[in-house]
Amino acid sequence: MSSLVGVGAILSTAIACTLIFVQIVKDGINKTEPAPHIPHNFKDFFLSFGVILFAFGGASTFPTIQNDMTNRKKFTKSVYAAFVVILVLYLPIAVGAYFVYGEHTNANIILSLNGGIMITLANVFLVIHLVLAFLIVINPVAQEIENIFDVPHEFGFLRCIVRTCMVLLMVMVGESVPQFSKILALVGGSTITLLTFVLPNYFYMKLCSQESPDWVKREIPLHMRIYMWELILIGIFGGLASTFSAIHAIFNIHSIVKPCYWIF
Repeated sequence: MSSLVGVGAILSTAIACTLIFVQIVKDGINKTEPAPHIPHNFKDFFLSFGVILFAFGGASTFPTIQNDMTNRKKFTKSVYAAFVVILVLYLPIAVGAYFVYGEHTNANIILSLNGGIMITLANVFLVIHLVLAFLIVINPVAQEIENIFDVPHEFGFLRCIVRTCMVLLMVMVGESVPQFSKILALVGGSTITLLTFVLPNYFYMKLCSQESPDWVKREIPLHMRIYMWELILIGIFGGLASTFSAIHAIFNIHSIVKPCYWIF
């Protein structure tokens, strides 16, 4: 079942990205004026840094995916294939939107496109992707919370309650901060930076260097160790700057708006 969910998620994403890219090309052909571009400051750069990192947030779930694989030795190949597919899907849209829409590009690329049947279909496939990918991404977090509260892993009332509360909490956060791009920058610059850049490299080096009779010691080549520390430093400084920029943007006096549930 999990493999079918994964295949469905990637297929729906591929179809949606193809439709979006085709619409971008059509908009570019019909465009009569050049796309506007203006210089940006460091604050804008770090906000974008967090948004870009958000696209690779699924990397933190790789250990769980490897644990569920039938042949775990093929994990490296699957990771390479996954990132190649991500870049193939994302880069054409990012580059196309930059040259066609410029500064008018919305954080939600759908809002930048001219309406039509392609955009309607793209939205449908994006919804399918969100439903299927949500099951994959949220499962490790849900299992960890269930362990904290000693909830049985079998399907039951308590498990439904815990996962329902998690979904309600996420909906509340999304409705409380309606600026979609700022949420992406905050999550990408904080949790995803730690889970993707900082902690995996640090934990791997600690595991390889520990000495125990039951542990096979692994040697990390010097160039790989330097590369890992570079990633850690980029994650720390870039993540801190991105998180600060996102928090400042969220609580800026011009950004605060009442959420839909606020009736007072």
